[in-house]
Amino acid sequence: YASLLRKFGRDSDAHKSHMQQVAMALSSCSSNNKNTTKLERGMDRLVEEKVAPWITGIFTLTAHMNHSCEPNAMVVSQEFVDAHIDLVAKRDILPGEEILISYMQGVQQQKSTNQRRRELQAKYLFTCGCNKCTSS
Repeated sequence: YASLLRKFGRDSDAHKSHMQQVAMALSSCSSNNKNTTKLERGMDRLVEEKVAPWITGIFTLTAHMNHSCEPNAMVVSQEFVDAHIDLVAKRDILPGEEILISYMQGVQQQKSTNQRRRELQAKYLFTCGCNKCTSS
């Protein structure tokens, strides 16, 4: 797959054609009997079940990103089909400004400062000192 990307590029016709073939093969293995030519959420689980004992990825850029309860960016998906993870800015980020993501998901972000700090301390072994936590 990596050589396909290097040779033709991510959105090239060759890449799209190969991804359609992969999607059709995976959809034929699916229990929902829905043949499709597009990759869909959950298809990576089919790859894991049918092909590999375990699939992992190390995303060195996101692994170095610090947490904020008011992040300026977010990881769009932690499930990946093509060993690619998407990071999206939640607002304009100034040159030189640190890119911050939240280590918490969804409803966890709405908890009280004390609850967020306890969870972050338990899971990630740090006390959050972001603006949201220190101003409340």
